[in-house]
Amino acid sequence: MLDYFRQHQLVLLSLCLAAGIAMPARAESPLTSQGLAAFSAGRYTEALNDWQRAAQVGDGQAALYIGLLNDLGRGVPQDAKAALTWYERAAALGNPVAMFNIGVLYDSGVGISRNHLVAAEWYKKAAAQGIGRAAYALGLMYEAGDGVPSDREEAVRYFRQALAGGITAARSHLASLGSSKERTKNDKVASNDPPKDNGMEEFGRAQELLLKSTPEALPAAIALLRQAADKGDSAAAYNLGYCYENGIGAEADRQQAYVWYKRAAQSPTSTVRRAALEAMGKLGSGPSPPEISESK
Repeated sequence: MLDYFRQHQLVLLSLCLAAGIAMPARAESPLTSQGLAAFSAGRYTEALNDWQRAAQVGDGQAALYIGLLNDLGRGVPQDAKAALTWYERAAALGNPVAMFNIGVLYDSGVGISRNHLVAAEWYKKAAAQGIGRAAYALGLMYEAGDGVPSDREEAVRYFRQALAGGITAARSHLASLGSSKERTKNDKVASNDPPKDNGMEEFGRAQELLLKSTPEALPAAIALLRQAADKGDSAAAYNLGYCYENGIGAEADRQQAYVWYKRAAQSPTSTVRRAALEAMGKLGSGPSPPEISESK
C-alpha cells in the first residue's frame, strides 16, 4: 500500500499545473495564480512569497501549495512537519487535496509518526470530497485490516467510489471481493483482456521533468504527457492543455490547448471535468469544430 501512496506526489505535482482540479468551487487570490506561474518557471522563492501572502488572507489553495514546497523540498528544505502544518491549514479552509495529503503523511510515517487510524480519518474526509485516491486508500485498508477493522463491505464501497473517480486499479480489487457469480464473470473478462495501462507511469515521469524546468526536460515532459493522455489519463490531458496554453515545454498554441482540454473534459472524474470546462471557457472563442477535427 505504501508503494502506491508514495505516488501521492503525482496528485501534488499535477496540481502545480492544473490549478483547480479537485478543489472546492471558490475564488482564489490572484497571488495564488501568480505564484503558480512562478513555480512553473522554477522561481520557487517567488512562488513561496506569493503563496504566503495569499494564505494570510485565507486562500486554502495557496496553503496547499506551500505544503507542497515543504513536502518536496522545492525552494525550501524538505520538511514533512512543516508540510503537515500547511496541509492542516489548507484542510481547515476546506481543501480536499490537503486532507488526502495529511492522510498520506500519517499513513507512510515519513517525517512524522505513523498513525493509521488518523490516516484513515483524513482519507475519509478527502473521499467525502470526491478524491478518488483517498477512496482507494480506504479500500485497501478495509480489505487488509490495515489500521482499521477488516470489512469487506466497506472495502467494496470505497473501491467502487475510487473506480467511479477514475482509479482503475480498484477494478481488480472489486473482482476479488465480489460474490462467486461476480467473481466468475470478472475473472473471465480479466483472462481475455490484458491489464490496462492507464498512463500513470508516463504521467509521473512527466511531473518530475516539469519540476526540473530545464530546456531539455520540458519538451520531454510534453511527450510523456501526450503518451499518458493517449492512454486515457485525463489529468495528463488537462496538464497538456495547460502547457500548450502557457507555452511550457512547447510553443504556445491555443488550438492544441483547446483540443487537450476538450479531451480532459470527458473525464469520469467530475473535478477534472469541471476544471477542463472552465479552462475551455477561459480560452474564449476557441477553435471552431472543423479546426479541432483537423488538429494533430
